[in-house]
Amino acid sequence: MGRVEHFQDGSQQLDLFHDGFYAAGKDVRKKILDESLGPEEKTSERVPHPKSGWPIEVGKIRQVKSPESQPFTEEKPLGTEGPPLWSVRNKKMEDMGFGTPGPDEPITHVYRGMSEEEWQHAQHTGVISSDARRAILPAEGTNAAVDRDTALSYAHDNKEGPSRVVKMAVHPDDGWFTIAPDDYIRTRTPVPLSRVQGVTPPLQVRDLAWDKRMAAQEAEREARYAAKSGN
Repeated sequence: MGRVEHFQDGSQQLDLFHDGFYAAGKDVRKKILDESLGPEEKTSERVPHPKSGWPIEVGKIRQVKSPESQPFTEEKPLGTEGPPLWSVRNKKMEDMGFGTPGPDEPITHVYRGMSEEEWQHAQHTGVISSDARRAILPAEGTNAAVDRDTALSYAHDNKEGPSRVVKMAVHPDDGWFTIAPDDYIRTRTPVPLSRVQGVTPPLQVRDLAWDKRMAAQEAEREARYAAKSGN
């Protein structure tokens, strides 16, 4: 299965054939995430329409409720901020429209993709808090996603080593909020480690084989350019 590396906390880094997490295959990836974070709660599903065969979503469809969009100001650099809520609609197979609106529901947990370095720092400080290294504005605070795949996409951007995905409970004391431009949940308050409900082992989420191919292609392009220019 490839090598396994051990980190400070004794957990393991998945590194199948040096290609990383996505080389493991869909079923293995799901197993790792389910065992680490718990199964994702699915309140709706995509099924083929009985007549057209076109896939449609039915059941309780939940989307992050965005606050009313307002112009950005110096006082509100992210625009209007709202509470962490799901906007809910119930859709049956026979519904022709968007379904029946239901009452809003609280978002109970979020996922954050982070580097191994950030996770170890959180172990030392006792809180999870972004260092704003990749933030567009300092007012963003610490970002999190409402689903595992989006959190994994954040972890994928870590070029310096393994990453983790952490599942955290949304507690009112932590000041989570939403904004209109996107579906991420944010807080400017350090989140206590006691909110953590699950964490993956350190994963090499980047597709290392892809990175190597891209680097080789770039080197080949540079060599061709140098040959043409006579350098």
